[in-house]
Amino acid sequence: MSFKSSTRIKDDYGSVRIDLKNEKYPLIIQLVNEKGEVVYDLFFTEKTVIDFPLITAGEYSLRVIYDENGNG
Repeated sequence: MSFKSSTRIKDDYGSVRIDLKNEKYPLIIQLVNEKGEVVYDLFFTEKTVIDFPLITAGEYSLRVIYDENGNG
């Protein structure tokens, strides 16, 4: 049995870097595509710069959820 795989070149992708201000932790950060599907889902308990690497072209929304009970 054999498999063939291919990928796009790195220039076909973009990235997003986010530095939130005045936020309360813990946070759930989600990157959502135009269909409403969560593409990335990250959990943070302290301040950090948020990176979403190698994203395909499209329209995205950022969803920031304050996780009041800290259960992720």
